[in-house]
Amino acid sequence: LFTIGLCFMLFLLGIPMCTEGGIYIFQLMDFYSCSGMALIWVCFFQTIAIGWFFGTERFCDCVEQMTGRRPSLFWFLCWKYFAPAVMGGVFCFFIYSFKPVKYGKDYDYPQWAEILGIFLSLCSMIWVPVYAIYYILTQPGSIRENLREGFTPNIKRMQTLGKPGPIHISESGVQLLNRENSEYEMGAMTSRDPSFNIQEEP
Repeated sequence: LFTIGLCFMLFLLGIPMCTEGGIYIFQLMDFYSCSGMALIWVCFFQTIAIGWFFGTERFCDCVEQMTGRRPSLFWFLCWKYFAPAVMGGVFCFFIYSFKPVKYGKDYDYPQWAEILGIFLSLCSMIWVPVYAIYYILTQPGSIRENLREGFTPNIKRMQTLGKPGPIHISESGVQLLNRENSEYEMGAMTSRDPSFNIQEEP
């Protein structure tokens, strides 16, 4: 039901795109919400979270566990230094050289459309600092303790890579395994001893 309601809402939001002025709305949304400032902002914090908060060494351990091969020094430097520096530099340059969106070379959007576009960008950008403030204020402890706890990933580092963990089987699964083993043993007995035959009663 939720999926149906979400699809219907997105369908209604997409109807204005099919009108004669739909291309102007599309250009506005594409510039402010799908690319540019909002996308660079999110990518910057993703690279910071992976390279520094989660830890590049820990991320390399995860990649090695999944692929069986540890990433080279090039990827280590990219995730820890190059990617955050490039994202931060691109974001600062975008802010410095920001110009309002235009459609083609002649049409300038009105001021209310520019405000709407900035609001669309903030809809995806604002949640990073908002959740950080929410986490600091709602967790037990002082602000400094919450900052330290928030910057520390709550994931135990694996000491042995590729070590399989215990397999948890329910009671019904154990009964099924015992049943299959019994059937296998019975089949092995009948194959070894041809005199062992099961006759069905008439």
